[in-house]
Amino acid sequence: MPMRICGLTTLSEDTPAGRYRFGYVEESPYGHAVALVAAHAKRPGEVVLDIGCGYGAIAEPLRERGFTYVGLDLEPAGLDDLEQRGFEVARLDLRDARSLRGVLEGVLAKRSLGALTALDIIEHLTNGAEVLAELRDFCAAQGQAVLVVSIPNVAHIDLGAKLLLGRWDVTPTGLLDETHVALYSPFRIESTFLATGWSEVSRADFELALSDQHFPADAAPLRGETPLGDFLRRVRSNAAPAITTNQFVRAYVPLARGDEEQVVPVEQSAPFLSVLTLVAQSTLALMDDLLVALDAQSVQDFELLVLPLDLDEAEVARVEALLSAHSALLTKKSRVLVSPLSRDPAARQPLRGAVLNAGVEAARGRYVTFLDADVVVFGRWVEEFAILVGRAPGTVVRALGARQSFARSTWPSSGLGYEAVSGPETPWAPHFNAVHELFGDVSPPGSYALPKSCFTDLGLRFDEQLDTSVERELFLRAALLYGVNDSTSEVTSLHRHWNDGSDESRNASGGNDEGGADIVAARLDAEPLLLPPGSVSAIIGLVADAAALREQVHGLERERDWFARELRESGATPPAGEEVLSLRGEIDALRNSTSWQITAPLRRVTLAVRRLRATLRHNL
Repeated sequence: MPMRICGLTTLSEDTPAGRYRFGYVEESPYGHAVALVAAHAKRPGEVVLDIGCGYGAIAEPLRERGFTYVGLDLEPAGLDDLEQRGFEVARLDLRDARSLRGVLEGVLAKRSLGALTALDIIEHLTNGAEVLAELRDFCAAQGQAVLVVSIPNVAHIDLGAKLLLGRWDVTPTGLLDETHVALYSPFRIESTFLATGWSEVSRADFELALSDQHFPADAAPLRGETPLGDFLRRVRSNAAPAITTNQFVRAYVPLARGDEEQVVPVEQSAPFLSVLTLVAQSTLALMDDLLVALDAQSVQDFELLVLPLDLDEAEVARVEALLSAHSALLTKKSRVLVSPLSRDPAARQPLRGAVLNAGVEAARGRYVTFLDADVVVFGRWVEEFAILVGRAPGTVVRALGARQSFARSTWPSSGLGYEAVSGPETPWAPHFNAVHELFGDVSPPGSYALPKSCFTDLGLRFDEQLDTSVERELFLRAALLYGVNDSTSEVTSLHRHWNDGSDESRNASGGNDEGGADIVAARLDAEPLLLPPGSVSAIIGLVADAAALREQVHGLERERDWFARELRESGATPPAGEEVLSLRGEIDALRNSTSWQITAPLRRVTLAVRRLRATLRHNL
């Protein structure tokens, strides 16, 4: 009885070779491969050499499209079957790659080559790279003929999910065919073909949301509707393409000699830290302060990427002049990355997320940190990050930040200036708490550094639809996935808080804007979260605190009602209506509050009741 395997229909499994006798289906890897041949072969009538043809499932479809099909394989059963169907065949042993080109030229017999196909064969070869290199030379000599391949994807989500269960289920056919000796992921297929002299010209990958490896059906990691399955799919889809690709179906043409991908060694001089600094017109005057602080770092293993937000060409030139005025060491490792949008007056102002994403793409450091030009970093800022990474490599590292209020002023010597209106304070929690971080901003940009791998391996990106709280959302995502090492008591940065309410104060306070916080909460609420140990106790504690506070509110309401009754019975002058209304509003707000920030409205209500009590006593 025919059975479905990987989007194909197998017609016979009586012999080992017969397991690969698949029927042709348009919506299958074979159908996609035929479409690529038809799109890229030179013209009908030319020869298509099908390497590792098996039973030649694509023979009739190609003949119907006007091509001359020739099947080449080592197994006689498939070749005999093709001959009986009226097709030309030839024996080909791919284990001997050096004789491959000569055999193909003999079979072609000076006819015009339209295409080579190698469907479900590369993964069976221990010498796949050598075979591909020989095929590249052959196709180049035949007028840059196209090569069409179909290769199973070992990075399908089903395989990754099952590995979490300790399962690697080898099967007679399919993604984990028992005869496969080479496994290809999206990265490996691209690097292998480039290295062997091929350039991709088209793809028609075959997708299967549920592959032949989607078993057992009740396994939680396999099921997208479970929290675990949903979480795994989100991580996998962000990290790399081809999450549900069952077969890579690609068309390639030979590269010119010398254009093959060269193996580039890892740059040994890549810095430890990439410092991405956003500069706006409102913070440009403070850029020099930051450069002085960076020039004085005790550890100089960093690069500086300056990201203009809304600067014109003259202002960008001013930034470049500021950089050149500092030490040669700082200047050498600094770059100014200008968004094309910022140079176009008609374009919408680029959002912080887009500019930060461009900076991350250009960053070379193993860790990345972000700050605005109005942040001051102390001399051991980079060193403290390096110490923390040394203690817990691969984690998000977090130091302490201080905040100080400033006012705008004018300096006689240089014009625009500022003056401190308060002393420095440390309002942020000394240690990262995932639950508290969800409710409010306790880790301002500049106080933490993220592993570059959260961008390169997990595919995290700044949300370009957000302008406020953009750093906060990404920090939370990275922290929940990588964990946080904050084993330091060092205050390493000072965040200016502008008492005029200007935009940069948002960054100095960690992005504490209600609208942005609501958006971040909605984004995080839309997917499962991986919370660190201790989070359940923290949540239980918050709920218990909220319950206790609600009980206090009920007590205050009962006291309010008692005073109101006393007022009516005594005939005393009641407090001003506005004060009562205000008190009622405060109590309603407190009743509806569910976060740890509930203590703030509680204090206000308590004070209001005390004022009301004093008024009543005076009148009574």
